[in-house]
Amino acid sequence: MQDRRIFVRINMKLPLRFADSGNNPEYGAETFNISAKGVGFITKEKLNPNTSIEMWLEIPDNHQPLFVSGKVVWTDKAQEQGKQRVGINLDQANLMGLARTFRL
Repeated sequence: MQDRRIFVRINMKLPLRFADSGNNPEYGAETFNISAKGVGFITKEKLNPNTSIEMWLEIPDNHQPLFVSGKVVWTDKAQEQGKQRVGINLDQANLMGLARTFRL
């Protein structure tokens, strides 16, 4: 499969909270990589492709969590039992938000 990403992915572990658009509760997860247009994370929750979600990335820079939204584009099993890796395509590129992570 050819990689069609425009923005480079940065391997980074950050805690995040997410919720799907169906008024479900928030869940916790941890990123494994991020870019200006995407987020990869690991969670115990089951998500399906094309699910719209909202996320709050906890960036340890003493500011508010970074809010982003997007859609699940792929899922697969994580190496840890009972967890799932998820790839999110963000609705909008967030270069300023990504810049916050570079200061870590």
